[in-house]
Order: sequence, then structure tokens, then C-alpha cells
Amino acid sequence: MLVHRPWELLAHLCVLAALGLQYGDIVDEKVLLGVNVAWIVLYLLSSQTEGLRLQQIICGIAYVPFSLYFFIAIGFGFWESTSVLNMVIDVLLTLLAAFGWTHNVYYTAVLGLADFSRTPINGPFKVGVRWIRTSQHDSETLVFYPIDQSEHDKHIKRRNAPWLHKPV
Repeated sequence: MLVHRPWELLAHLCVLAALGLQYGDIVDEKVLLGVNVAWIVLYLLSSQTEGLRLQQIICGIAYVPFSLYFFIAIGFGFWESTSVLNMVIDVLLTLLAAFGWTHNVYYTAVLGLADFSRTPINGPFKVGVRWIRTSQHDSETLVFYPIDQSEHDKHIKRRNAPWLHKPV
């Protein structure tokens, strides 16, 4: 696929559009309503087809109050209200949504997309592996876990076959 996780990317673009268009005077409420509904639909589609990730949960928690407030404000007709309380709630929820969006952009820029290609791997650990076969259901699984490098060198390295140390 040309774009990794396209539904999630479109959802984040919709949130960016909602954040940017919210304070414009030329934008109709129906456009903002459409953008808010679009990001919710795209997030649901993304979580069903591409899987839900921690970044999406954090961003969703930040975006949902922003959109709910917008829906309630439109429904009850106080979207254009200039009361201090309305402005404070609006600014706080916008900042929360902007934090969620910035959080996702930052982690995508630092760690890459959800393929772990740029995730830093460090520490005094090697990968341990166990092949487990259950007697009840007669199923097999491999379990990978971190082990201390010194323990690996002392106990495991000498027992492993040479082909396990060097990939072909």
C-alpha cells in the first residue's frame, strides 16, 4: 500500500481541518459538523481495518470532548455565544484536541509509523524465545521475551546452534 494506515492519516487531517476551521469567520457550521463527523467515522474505520493503537486512544480521548462540545453547542444554539464560560470551554477543549494532534504528529515523526521501523532498541537485553505446546488443546506458540545479555552469554549462547546466531 502506498500510504501506511490511510484511514488514520485521513482522520488526523480531518481533526487538523476542524481545529483550523473552528475560528474562521467564513466557515459555515455545516462544514465544521461534516469535518467532525468525518474524523469520527474515519477513526472508527481505522480502528476496525488497521487496528487500534495507543496513539489513537490518546488522540481520541483528546478529540472526543472537542467534538462533543461542538455537537452540543450546535444542537442547543449557543455556538455563536460570546459568553465568557463558552469561550473558556471552547479554548480549553481546542487546546486539548491540539495537544492530542501534536502528540500524534510528534510520535509519528520520532518513532515512525506503526511498523516499528524507527523505534530505538537499546539496553542490556537479548531476545529469549520459548516454543510452547499446550497439552489441553495441542496448540503451539512461540513466546519472545527480554533476557539479560550476560545471562544469555553465560547460559544460552553455548547451547544454541550456530545457525541461530547468524542470519542467513
